[in-house]
Amino acid sequence: MAVVGAAALLIVGFDSVTFATTGSSLLLGRVNKSSAVTTVQNTGKGSALNLVTKSASTPPFTTNAKGLVKNLYAARAASADKIGGLTLAQVQAAAKGATGAAGLTGPAGPLLSVLASGQTVTGAYGVEDTGVAGDFHGALIAYPFPVATTPTFVFVPQAGPNPDATHCAGTAAAPTAATGFLCVYEGVNTDAAFFLADTPTGSFGAGKTGTWLQIKSTGPGAIVDLGTWALTAA
Repeated sequence: MAVVGAAALLIVGFDSVTFATTGSSLLLGRVNKSSAVTTVQNTGKGSALNLVTKSASTPPFTTNAKGLVKNLYAARAASADKIGGLTLAQVQAAAKGATGAAGLTGPAGPLLSVLASGQTVTGAYGVEDTGVAGDFHGALIAYPFPVATTPTFVFVPQAGPNPDATHCAGTAAAPTAATGFLCVYEGVNTDAAFFLADTPTGSFGAGKTGTWLQIKSTGPGAIVDLGTWALTAA
């Protein structure tokens, strides 16, 4: 300890009658009081103060203060020295909190695979275009994941009726599909009529990766056909 600064330096022992005051020499075995900081400085070599106790287990000094002493152990804190029985690494770890146990490994993701049987995905489709009566317009439905088995395609028009309410019991606002079905629910229709569905490979109906809706204009001008869909893998 290079410098000891305090409002009072207490040396072991107490005498209620004899004590040193500000400006006096330090008295061993007596109470020493000061109204200013007391500094012990060694201008030569070695420590400025050496405190020796009768037993090595006895603390060399005591204090009523709880504040952190600046630079105490600063040069040795990274070594095996301990502060309150803990190394610096232990103190830092305690401040951060213990690392929790590792969690369980989750299931493998579905990327680059197929949608599992019984799982449902949903989406939306839309056509907004202009033309004359009889023009055809397309809307692509692409599944986020392919399915192993080709689903059954059902288109539910906005005006009804529902051609398969058993397997496609949802609505455009809440699309659903029974296992093995792709149910398309029309929600908005302006001069449009569903014509047919093609797979990406050219066959009719739904494919394993998606389908293409062909919408026909029923009048001149703007055509709007919007809706949602649900697919449940077989």
